[in-house]
Parts: sequence; structure tokens; C-alpha cells
Amino acid sequence: MNAALEALFDLQAVETIVAAMKSFPNSGRLQMEAITALDCLLGCDRMDFDKKKLHTATVKFASDEKDGPLAVLKAMREFPDGVMLQVFGCRFLCKLCEEEHVRVSMRKAGLGSTVAASLEKNPEAKDLQEWGGKILPLLFPGR
Repeated sequence: MNAALEALFDLQAVETIVAAMKSFPNSGRLQMEAITALDCLLGCDRMDFDKKKLHTATVKFASDEKDGPLAVLKAMREFPDGVMLQVFGCRFLCKLCEEEHVRVSMRKAGLGSTVAASLEKNPEAKDLQEWGGKILPLLFPGR
């Protein structure tokens, strides 16, 4: 598994996924699969992977404000009825928002209002409520 993930990073899989998201913004299925893939590549804690390389790839993704996390946010806004897309988007961005600069960028981009609208629209979606409930306090500590 370690060698396969390293190969994916070397082949610029993350950049390719984000490019596909930008090229096909109207495809809910592609957006969902892309967010899931990003979460698997960057958001998962992996015991068998070089943590430094994973951290470097995650920081690079999170630092690219116009292509990285904003691509996920745009998909969440475009497909508010896609509950699983909302869940995976919240889960992935929640992990990224542990970094201060990502939190600030996502707060300015309106992630809070996007998540709040999704939570209000889908009160029965337990996983969404869980991840949305985690990301909002990260974005707005002390509120």
C-alpha cells in the first residue's frame, strides 16, 4: 500500500483530481468520487505511509487556495441535495481546518454558511450532523 500511495503522489494524483473537479463542475457523481478520493489520499491517517510525505502533500493541497479546498467547497454548494457529498466534504474539510491558514481561508470563503445550510436542509443525516457539528466550532471557536 505504501508504494502505491507514493506512486499516486508522484503521478500528481491530487492535482489531477482537482483538475477533473474543475473541468466537470456539473457532474455530481464526479464531484462525489473526487472528494472521496481526496479524503482517502490526504485525509486518512495511515500507519503504513511516510507521515512527512503525507503532511507535505496535504499542506500543498491546502495552500492552493483557488484549486484546493475551494474546489471541495464549490462542489458542496453546487450539490446541496447530495447528502453523501456533503458528509464527505465536511469530513475532509474538517480535517484540513485543523490548520490555521486553511481555517481562515475557508471561513472567508463562506464554508460556515455552506455547512449551516446543509445541516438545516438535512436534519436527519446523522453523519452530516456529526461532521458539520465538528467543523463549525473549528471555524468559529468560542461561539
